[in-house]
Amino acid sequence: MLFRSLRAQGNVVPLQSLEAGRGDADIWLSGAGFQPAANASAPLVLGGGLVLEGLDGFGLETAPIRTQVRSLAGAVGAEGLFLANQGDLAITTAADRSGSLSYPGLSLQAGGGISSDAGITLEAGLESAAGRLSLAAATQLQLSQEARLRLLDAAEARLSARGGTLSTAAGSTINVGTGNLELSGQGLVLQGVLNTTGSLQLDGGSASLPLLPYLSTGQQQALGTAGIDPAGLNTNLVLAGSITSAAAKGLFLPSDRLLAVLGTLATTAPAAPLQLTTRDRKSTRLNSSHTVISYAVFCLKKK
Repeated sequence: MLFRSLRAQGNVVPLQSLEAGRGDADIWLSGAGFQPAANASAPLVLGGGLVLEGLDGFGLETAPIRTQVRSLAGAVGAEGLFLANQGDLAITTAADRSGSLSYPGLSLQAGGGISSDAGITLEAGLESAAGRLSLAAATQLQLSQEARLRLLDAAEARLSARGGTLSTAAGSTINVGTGNLELSGQGLVLQGVLNTTGSLQLDGGSASLPLLPYLSTGQQQALGTAGIDPAGLNTNLVLAGSITSAAAKGLFLPSDRLLAVLGTLATTAPAAPLQLTTRDRKSTRLNSSHTVISYAVFCLKKK
């Protein structure tokens, strides 16, 4: 059926098929919520953009709703958001034609799962108040300069780029409460701001990223003075932004490759250490009087 706006009244509505325009117009959904019909075809929702207007839930963890849209925005309640998209997906802002109703991104009361068989870009705000949130891209996962990811209280999140780089642009921010944040991809390039009171897990996979594009002129010169050719350096993890941990246990970053700290790492809790460890367990541990790294540090795997 062809829709531009649909409201679910009463119980959760089983979706069979929705299409807006010829697949290029936005679909606004409101009401109690939606689940895929048992005999539904794929994709269930076809449009330019999808805006969820305060639904109780959208899809199920065991049966996400299949979509083919380019953008996603809105708010979803306690039943969670579970969506599997075909093609690139951007989480962005949305507003109706009158401008009286707008969303600064996507707000989730209880987390959920958003996946794409291509890439995912966060271009606006994404907030999860509780539960676990999963963003899974088959290729790249990017947080643009305008991205704002916020995990409240004990909410957790896992962001993964299975076949490409997970990157955060300079200007982007990630704020985490006491929950766990996992970032994984075939290479991690973190150039934004990340603040956490919980635990942080970073996994750059088997990628081999050239380090040279992320080095300042001064850093390149310093390496050259030390007899190291920066053009020959590769890593799977580039920390070129700011990571600050307020967790009592401090900040622990293990790596099985060259670990490039080109930005700032800091802990703020009393006596909380910073610890960088390579696979061979050779580590650099900074005690409470050394809680900030704000220059290039390389921890190399011992051969």
